[in-house]
Amino acid sequence: TLDIIDVSNKSNPTLIVSHNYSGAFTHNVWLTDDSKYALTTDELVGGFVKIWDIQDLNNINLVAEYRTDPNHIPHNVFVEGNFAYISSYVDGVVVLDITDPTSPTVEDQYDTYEGPETGFAGAWGTYPYAGRKYVYVSDIQTGLYILRFGTQWLSTFPTDGVIPLGESVEVAVTFNATGLNGGDYFSDIIITSNDPDEPEIIVTAHLNVTGAPDIWVDPDTMDFEVTYVDYGGTLELVIGNNGTDMLVVTSISSDNNVFTVSQPSATIGFGDELVVEVTFLPTTVGDYSGNITIVSNDPDEGTIEIPLSGSAVEPPVISVSPDSLSADLFTNDTTQQIFTIANTGVTDLVYELSVAAQGRAKTVSTISHPFGKGEYSIPSIDHAASKEIKSRHKDKQRFSLEELRARWTSRNEISTKIKKPRHQRGFNEKSSG
Repeated sequence: TLDIIDVSNKSNPTLIVSHNYSGAFTHNVWLTDDSKYALTTDELVGGFVKIWDIQDLNNINLVAEYRTDPNHIPHNVFVEGNFAYISSYVDGVVVLDITDPTSPTVEDQYDTYEGPETGFAGAWGTYPYAGRKYVYVSDIQTGLYILRFGTQWLSTFPTDGVIPLGESVEVAVTFNATGLNGGDYFSDIIITSNDPDEPEIIVTAHLNVTGAPDIWVDPDTMDFEVTYVDYGGTLELVIGNNGTDMLVVTSISSDNNVFTVSQPSATIGFGDELVVEVTFLPTTVGDYSGNITIVSNDPDEGTIEIPLSGSAVEPPVISVSPDSLSADLFTNDTTQQIFTIANTGVTDLVYELSVAAQGRAKTVSTISHPFGKGEYSIPSIDHAASKEIKSRHKDKQRFSLEELRARWTSRNEISTKIKKPRHQRGFNEKSSG
């Protein structure tokens, strides 16, 4: 089943259409970039990769289908541009050219699995979105592969024909190193004919490629804007290699020592990148400029310059008085105190206030209650502070700490009318105090 769902409202997705088709074991679905076609995989033996025209959701049509072998299983399909990348288990990864979705053709294939050609083994996942034509493939048995698909390096013209008796034909063989990494490449040109004695002849082909790095940088200019004297700032400069051989950066330097770089040289693999930190640290007020020069073995951009700029001003200087506040309040009372924030620097001070998490003191003193189970707690009090605790009685009598503790512990002597706790009395007992 191919389901199409409206997810405009992420909290309430709704089904638009559910399209059933025979032989379905729909494992995954992916759209073309223009969203006019959907590709599905039926993850079963002899399953197809199917291409559906979904421009009219009320009339979904199958326009093409592809499978590697009637005895094999497709897993997932992903679309990037005009190509569909299929993880096809024992057949590895297959790349389909879907420039015309109604007539897909095999563009390339890489088999990651050399075991028995059956079952759920081999290429399980494929990811074609890493950029620079790299495709990541995970094989259940043999691990991770990083592939780079490009132009076929060997081609012939013509590819077929008829040669009359006594005549010959010249075949042009093209070697194309576009996008190839440095190294040696081998292939065969296979000639088949109706010659009964030699129905097949093989011509071997060898290509040696000298790879070339291709440098890129981001950004191509760096502006630190306004910073403070003796504080400055840091920006990131990315140096990458889009080529087919190692990029050797022999020098990364600045012509103004107020700008410094985190490393003076580097070696960057093809398809990789490096982050260099550029620091601006002025010691006096003023406007600054300079250049970072990058020297490498890139054949056509051996030297690249990155313009630098920045300004420095004196910083603000904060002072706060007093640096601590304290208040003693009774419950339900409030008070207000003042502290002052001052700026003794040169530029404006921008400030923001917030209050940290607030809580109450957890340290308590405990006194055993003489009339029942449990303990009763009173706050710890600084004995050296010689403060008094205000009584809640109407006569406003005041007790010192020592007096309060003495009265608490001898409560049975001054409160003779106190009976047992209520939970210890019968229903007919009454409290007289």
